[in-house]
Amino acid sequence: MLRRARWILLVAILVLATFTTRLFLTQRQAMREARPKLSAALPSNTTAAGILFEHEIASGGKTKALVRARNFRQIKEPNVFLLEGLEMEINDETGSSYHLVKSQSAVFDIPQGSMFSEGEAEITMNLPRQGEPARPPLRIRASGMTFDSQTSRVSTGQKAAFEFDGGRGEALGAMYDPNTHELGMHADVRLEWEGRNGGSPMQVEASKLIWRETGDEIYLSAPSKLTRAAFTLEAEKDSIVILRDGGIERLEARQAHGSDRPPGRRIEYQAGFLIVHFTGNSQVSKVEASEPARLVSTNAASATTITGERIDLEFDTSKPESVLRRAQAHGKAQVEARDLKQGAIRYLRSETVEMTMRPGGEEIQEVATHAPGEAEFVPAKPADKRRLVNGERMSFTYGPANALEKVRVVEAVTRTFTPPKPGGKDKKTSVAITRSRDLEAYFDPQTGQMTNLEQWQNFQYEEGPRRAVAERAILDNQREIITLRDQARIWDETGSTSAKEIVLEQATGNMIALGDVNSTRLPEKKQSAAGMLSPGEATQAKAGRMSVSDDSRKILYEEQAVLWQGARRIEGRTIVIDRAAQTLEARGNVVTQMPEQAPKTAFTVVRADSLHYSDKTKQAFYRGGPQGKVVLERPALNVSSRTLRAWFMTVPKKGGGEETQLDRMLCEGDVRMSGNRNGRSRNGEAETAEYYPSEERLELYGGNPMVNDSARGISRGARITWLAREDRLIVDNTGSGLAVSRIKDNKKK
Repeated sequence: MLRRARWILLVAILVLATFTTRLFLTQRQAMREARPKLSAALPSNTTAAGILFEHEIASGGKTKALVRARNFRQIKEPNVFLLEGLEMEINDETGSSYHLVKSQSAVFDIPQGSMFSEGEAEITMNLPRQGEPARPPLRIRASGMTFDSQTSRVSTGQKAAFEFDGGRGEALGAMYDPNTHELGMHADVRLEWEGRNGGSPMQVEASKLIWRETGDEIYLSAPSKLTRAAFTLEAEKDSIVILRDGGIERLEARQAHGSDRPPGRRIEYQAGFLIVHFTGNSQVSKVEASEPARLVSTNAASATTITGERIDLEFDTSKPESVLRRAQAHGKAQVEARDLKQGAIRYLRSETVEMTMRPGGEEIQEVATHAPGEAEFVPAKPADKRRLVNGERMSFTYGPANALEKVRVVEAVTRTFTPPKPGGKDKKTSVAITRSRDLEAYFDPQTGQMTNLEQWQNFQYEEGPRRAVAERAILDNQREIITLRDQARIWDETGSTSAKEIVLEQATGNMIALGDVNSTRLPEKKQSAAGMLSPGEATQAKAGRMSVSDDSRKILYEEQAVLWQGARRIEGRTIVIDRAAQTLEARGNVVTQMPEQAPKTAFTVVRADSLHYSDKTKQAFYRGGPQGKVVLERPALNVSSRTLRAWFMTVPKKGGGEETQLDRMLCEGDVRMSGNRNGRSRNGEAETAEYYPSEERLELYGGNPMVNDSARGISRGARITWLAREDRLIVDNTGSGLAVSRIKDNKKK
């Protein structure tokens, strides 16, 4: 029993030993399989290698940067880390935001505090520690990027691409300094802002660029260029771009020039200093040009140039593309409008000039001054008139195709320069000057020539020796006629004329005066012998109408005209003076008055239907008309006849000189005489009568002369002579000798 139990025990022990052995072997194999594999041998010059690299760069107790990498390898010589899957956070000075650098690989030199990425790296600027960015951040992508832990600057010398809020860009070489928040682009800079709301994008080119994030300012190194659609701006010196909400708000440039090409025209500009304002859609809203400035707008018909110490441009931005709405020039401002078809040029000069465009910005609506100005109209042909207009305020109104329609001037002074006509007697340019409180001029849109000019309120005119004044003046330029209205007056060295209205023909010098005409003709320098009118005395006249023609040699007075020299007087419905023919004619209710030599208060008056006087023969011929008669009136004597002829002579004047005096008068046809002296009346008749004023002698003859004396009865004879001064009649009864009849005075003494 015991022996059998021993074998069973041995078998059990054997089984247990076998199970234990197998369990040990199995567990040992499992442990061997679970044990980590031994790393491969480190390459030469490698100190360590690993995963999940992290390194903090601190200064003054603050973290400047935190470097993380997925894998790393430490090199013995030089002592650097090779990083893969790099992410680096560069903190700003407050720690509230950071700049994130990402790269597939980089070399980190901890002793030198620098990092270099040969491959492409990306920097994302100004990421907040909390929340999302307020706007898309600035991103930079470039190869060959270097980080300096001492300064926290990131830089590259290779091509860099940029993405920012509303745009993108590129440059050759870049550097970002988180301490100053400045991004520098070193060469061949190109930036583009995307157009918004259908607008065109904007491109900026520069040799260098500095972007200051804190002030949203971009500094462009010259030369630089800005382009938006057809709008271009180039600067020869450094420029500044001011950003707002991700777009360009303002650009400031020096020695700038550029152009724009709206439909149908071209705009060119240049300035020593230029400020361009933009909308949020990158549209030009305003331009301030100065030191000095120049703007040229050209279309098929005209070219307009604006210059000044400063020019401000305002644009309409209601549509995707901005258009010019208004331009203002300040400081020695000038607007030059050149007619490209006709060749005429207009200049407007003032301290301040404003130009307003029509809707659409393609054509000018008005140009006005806000200070005293001068306009110059230069004709296309040298033989045409040139005009200068000065005023306290001036405005120019334009029609379609920039055609000038009207000019308005306050406190106006005009100067018109008329070149001498070829072959004419005048060899010098004549100058006509006008002044008035208000002026309006109208122009032909087809030719650009002035058609009418109207001036009012205290109008004054001056051309050579000629002067004129009126309340209103109208120039018909095509007909070269000036019309003066209301209190009109014109004068020169020969005399003056005033009337309600005076019309002057500039080409001929002819003149027409209408309404309450008063004229004065001064004594002539070259005096001929005196006749009915003395050239040595001033001649005055009144009439309803007066016209002067033939270089002032022919003068016509109409509508109850009156002409006089001292006591000499001529009246008639019309009076015509022809100085070339040396004649004077009067028609209709003609009355002439000639003074007696003695006594001074006595006059010889003749009434007739017409008068013709010749200064060559010194004769005046009066006619009575079909039914009327000529009437001679003297003190105590009246003589009527169908015609009357008078002769004048020159006699010495007391105190020196000469004066005109009636020599004799011949009355013909149905002569009738009447007289009254000392209470006695005498009536007579004859076919002819002669009167000698100096002797007061009247001779009747022809047609059976007769005199009826109220005191002595009727006397007849072949010739009857009445000596009024002696109060006696001489009657020739026989025809062969004189018969004297003395008329006695029956008054009691």
